[in-house]
Amino acid sequence: MNKKILLALSVVLIAIAAVGTVSAFELPDLGSLFGGPADQHITIDGENFTIPGTLEENLDNSNNGTVTDYTFFTCTQYGKGYINGTDYINIMINDYDTSDISDKQVNFMNGTAKEISGQNGYLHHDNVGYTYTFSKENKVIVIQSNDESLIAPVIA
Repeated sequence: MNKKILLALSVVLIAIAAVGTVSAFELPDLGSLFGGPADQHITIDGENFTIPGTLEENLDNSNNGTVTDYTFFTCTQYGKGYINGTDYINIMINDYDTSDISDKQVNFMNGTAKEISGQNGYLHHDNVGYTYTFSKENKVIVIQSNDESLIAPVIA
């Protein structure tokens, strides 16, 4: 009896994989099919991110548009945080009213140049964790985590 169940399950998984490789539709998150939490797809200030399903939103670490006026420009800040035990991801976006974003604004943490998930940016590491910064149009995007490997899936 157990062999029949395993065989049936194997056939179903192979069929799902085969259909997914030849069709245009997106397969569901298989982790969620087997009891694992599904990844969360979020948008902050028009930018899309993917949060691992194991993390939950930390409402104490969110910002829905604080505006700061500087002498030569205005910056609106958005952000969300996600946590589970010691693992965390914080995403912050500084949206400037000018398209003249300087490298100094992007690399404010004096990080090392690095490409992550197709984005050229700067990675900084200290005793608190990792900070990755990059620019997109008139925005500086900051992703912080305790684990560098959590950053790439967020951007992808």
